[in-house]
Amino acid sequence: MLVKKATADLYAEYKTKMEQVADVRNAIAVLSWDQETYLPEKAANFRGQQITTLSTIAHEMFTNEALGILLHELSSRTDMDERKMKNVALSLEDYEKNKKYPAAFVAEMAQTTSACYHAWIKARKLNSYEAFESPLNKMIQLKRQKPNYSATMDIRTTLCSTNTRKALPRLCWTPFSPTCAPPCRRCWKK
Repeated sequence: MLVKKATADLYAEYKTKMEQVADVRNAIAVLSWDQETYLPEKAANFRGQQITTLSTIAHEMFTNEALGILLHELSSRTDMDERKMKNVALSLEDYEKNKKYPAAFVAEMAQTTSACYHAWIKARKLNSYEAFESPLNKMIQLKRQKPNYSATMDIRTTLCSTNTRKALPRLCWTPFSPTCAPPCRRCWKK
């Protein structure tokens, strides 16, 4: 039971869990760097699978229900210094955002990102857009699906600035239309 534990013990547990997530994410970063610098062409699919697997593991570790309970408990505590409270608040915010994405979507996004990168390298060598078109279209399709997971209500968001005289339409979800991202002028007027 978390309530009976001291805040220092809970924070130590939080720190350990976050370090484990960071370790997996850092391994992904090293694999991604290697993919972009020294990876032989024939190893691209294998490396993409490694990155996909680790991305899924990192996502599952970070969106684990036990971590969510721990973050909520720590966020309700007031006996931490400001830095620790901010760490917990930011982690909770990231947890809530990431919890909305299913692991299958995260895996597909990681796999597609890797495939898209290698297709771009190949297309650049061949000077051929056609070699890049299919993976790029799949990436665009996934990027268009992303707001479907994070949008919780029908909204029209505008980007306003005190430096601009008019509001600029930014997002158009009623619900999100994959045919209109970014929003077209027709949707801006709605």
